[in-house]
Amino acid sequence: MTGLIFGRSMVNIPSDSEIPGTDAGYPVTPSDTTNLPNGRTRGIYVTVGGVVDAVFSDGATASLTLNSNTKYAIGIVQIKATGTTATGIYALY
Repeated sequence: MTGLIFGRSMVNIPSDSEIPGTDAGYPVTPSDTTNLPNGRTRGIYVTVGGVVDAVFSDGATASLTLNSNTKYAIGIVQIKATGTTATGIYALY
């Protein structure tokens, strides 16, 4: 099921994870300059695995190698375009 919330499309994410209340995901376009529009995430969902270059709220960064079709309980504020190879990334709030 898809819908529109706050002008952004959302999709239902499989509920196979321990992240409660995160069954709606918002598509992420990685950017080297722009933070995620809804602030810090409760998690992310990755459709096609690869590397995600993440920025945390304290400004720390990490290159995370993530698997396909998996939810991750991680609070981030930005996903950088440079270095990110994973696709189909959804922010979970």
